[in-house]
Amino acid sequence: MRKFAALAALTLTGLIAIWGGTSLASYNSGGESSGLAISYPVDINVLEDPAGHHQFIGMPPNLELQVETQPPDLISISGPFPWVAVHGTIAANVINATGEGTVAGVPNVMVAFQGTLADTTLQGQYAMGIEGELPGRQPIIYGIKPKQPTPTPTQTATPPKLYSIIVIKLNDDSLVPLSGWRFNLYAGSGCQGSSIDSETTNGDGLADFLGLGPGSYSVQEKSQAGWNPVTSTCQNVEVGGAVGNVAGVACPIQPDQDFPQPGCDSFLSGARVNVRLNATGAVSSASLSGPTLIVRTNKPSDKDGDGLDEVNTEIVSMNLTGGGLTVLESSTQRSTGLIEEQTNLTPGRMDFPADSFFDVFFEVELGDLVLHNEEPFRVECKIDEIPPYLCFYQPPIPDPIELVDGQGVKIATLLHGMHIPLPPKETLVIFSNRPKVTLTPTRTPTRTPTRTITATPTTTRTPTRTTTATPPTSTPTKPTPNGDCTKTGQDVAFQGTTWDLWKCRPTDQTLRFNRVDISVGKATQALKLSQARFVCQSTNEKALGVYKTHKKDVNPGTSLPHHEVWSADFFEKCTQGVSVYLQPVNPENHPVITQVAFTNTSRTPTPSPTPTKPPANGECDKMKQSVPFQDKTWDLWLCVPTDPALQFNRVDIAVGKASQELKLSAAHFVCQPSGEKAEGEFKVHKKDVNPGTTLPHHELWSGEFVQKCTQGVRVFLQPVNPDNHPVIKQVSFSNIELPTPTGTPTPAITPTPPFTRTPTGTPTPAKQCGDVNSDGVVNSIDATLVLQYGAGLLRELRNPGSADTNGDGEINSIDATVILQINARLLQRCLPRGAAGQGLTYTIEMWFSFPW
Repeated sequence: MRKFAALAALTLTGLIAIWGGTSLASYNSGGESSGLAISYPVDINVLEDPAGHHQFIGMPPNLELQVETQPPDLISISGPFPWVAVHGTIAANVINATGEGTVAGVPNVMVAFQGTLADTTLQGQYAMGIEGELPGRQPIIYGIKPKQPTPTPTQTATPPKLYSIIVIKLNDDSLVPLSGWRFNLYAGSGCQGSSIDSETTNGDGLADFLGLGPGSYSVQEKSQAGWNPVTSTCQNVEVGGAVGNVAGVACPIQPDQDFPQPGCDSFLSGARVNVRLNATGAVSSASLSGPTLIVRTNKPSDKDGDGLDEVNTEIVSMNLTGGGLTVLESSTQRSTGLIEEQTNLTPGRMDFPADSFFDVFFEVELGDLVLHNEEPFRVECKIDEIPPYLCFYQPPIPDPIELVDGQGVKIATLLHGMHIPLPPKETLVIFSNRPKVTLTPTRTPTRTPTRTITATPTTTRTPTRTTTATPPTSTPTKPTPNGDCTKTGQDVAFQGTTWDLWKCRPTDQTLRFNRVDISVGKATQALKLSQARFVCQSTNEKALGVYKTHKKDVNPGTSLPHHEVWSADFFEKCTQGVSVYLQPVNPENHPVITQVAFTNTSRTPTPSPTPTKPPANGECDKMKQSVPFQDKTWDLWLCVPTDPALQFNRVDIAVGKASQELKLSAAHFVCQPSGEKAEGEFKVHKKDVNPGTTLPHHELWSGEFVQKCTQGVRVFLQPVNPDNHPVIKQVSFSNIELPTPTGTPTPAITPTPPFTRTPTGTPTPAKQCGDVNSDGVVNSIDATLVLQYGAGLLRELRNPGSADTNGDGEINSIDATVILQINARLLQRCLPRGAAGQGLTYTIEMWFSFPW
């Protein structure tokens, strides 16, 4: 700084003596010389700026400076704004010059230049505010050097964006990740040539191929003994392009900010689902992928007062495709969730790991058919970051979910499901296998040669100890607890109403049970349940809860003075726990399951002297209300036996209504698939069937068929009071021998000849409309085949001419619905040819009332 302080004495006034009058006359108002000037392009950079003046001055990185000299040793350097001209002397090419002007809006600021001037170069240091005129009283010093010529850029290839392929290996039966599986990566499709990389799945079932440029690749798994592949062992992969944004979907949170502020997380995601078609029992698996958008509605905070911070979440958009399916976020119900930390190290900040869950409602598009779930599909994951990349969201225990169509008909069941958020530039590939079923060969026994015993030694018998028999213990009121229950939802939609949902599972994970006993209570008041439902996790079998007893002071000294004991029996063995739906009389008195016991009981019923009704061995679901049938309107139910192989010709049902005494005027049964009708016979009216509940009255009705039924029955119920819609609480299917009347022989049942069309050209045998598989029967199997064909899961049908049941020239879900109506005898034949071409839209209601 001293060199610029010395220059301060060399002011413009002092230069007058050097330049004389001629020099002063040579400057215009801008301080620039009017003589011959030479341009020197220079680069400028900041050397010292302790007070931070540079951002206010705005000196550019390079300038064209004008240098004018006058013999013997005078020099002037000027330039465009914000340069302030300097004037001084030059000796032996060394320049010392000063000036004065406005800098950053501050007037009368002293500037100085020290440097050298050669034939073609100008360089040195340029200071502004050398007398402390600028704020902070510190000058700014720039370095001045000749402008470097801009080199011609060498054409270099733009480095490619790097992507990765994530491989997930799963057990297809349970969607459990598998470790230790080897995968090879190939350039191009088809797994041809030599592999370019190889990875093995880790403990999470993941293998990651990193650093890939955009393009086509293929991944091949190395087979392992004991497993059958479900997915292809070689899968082609395209990487590059989309990074996970949900196109056209705006974040509903304003402003949309990154975590921990409220905002949205948008990413590509992968999924794997196992779906069972109810009509055939066939199970299909599919891998899907697509964008997902999740909203975070609040910053981390302890809203529920449990000492842990949480963030409310919701899936607002989801569009996953693959395997002929499209899975979308529900258009009518919200899929809400929660993130809650496991420990609160810093209040107001989310500490990881954290627990995350969503109650998902979704729609499945299968061709023209759209299905949805009415119960929430609960998925959970322990996350380490937000967004929760590569977290496997799935139910804590398998929880099958029914998929219904727009009329509430149960078409399919979601057995398993998994959803995985993906990081940017990641592409997911899912490989799944099922364990092989090894049949143990029957060993042929070999006879051991009979040994000849020469002598039998005499043995000395030990005196028998006399023991006192232990008196039998009294029968316990309920089995010993051997499991635990967790509440997973409140006000959950199930079977047309709302429930509290609990998940219970045994402590011994290998236990196979078919009976569950629960003890439920409420801390504040005596509990009264109106009903309970149990759903077996492994088989999805449903069981009606049976009220056992109301116990007071179950836990003396605690705040749980009252308990109720409920039980349920299943026909099939359960292995993975149960879902328990509880409904209290008082909606605000939510029950708590305090004990649960799982037992394996014999299903052979204890014979009673005169049973009022056979034991239940099936289930019923309400299909529709106010259905036209035999010139009247009815409530329509579908009842099916638990054993799909059962052939029966007698049905007994127990029907009731919670709010008032039930009185049916009539009941009709329609056998599936024969279509034979049977008029219901009233048996008995029973009061106080379930003491202590709000179901005081039941009626028992029965129906008998001549032919054997194999696929359940449709039950038409008509109450005396049209507002008192009946509920089928129990159903029993049995196989009985019908007495043959004497005298008059039993007439043979002549089947109705199939509907035939007038042949053109060479006559061919007529095929029944709707009989898609040509087995001579129109039933739900034909409807399922039509749905699979419409979704592209089948390439061809055995009898495609019988599949277009409404004559519109297309084979889709409408034709499948017509087949189901024919099967239910709600239609007698296919829709008239040409009806679809008249611009009519045939809905379910129109089919019910079609004038045949």
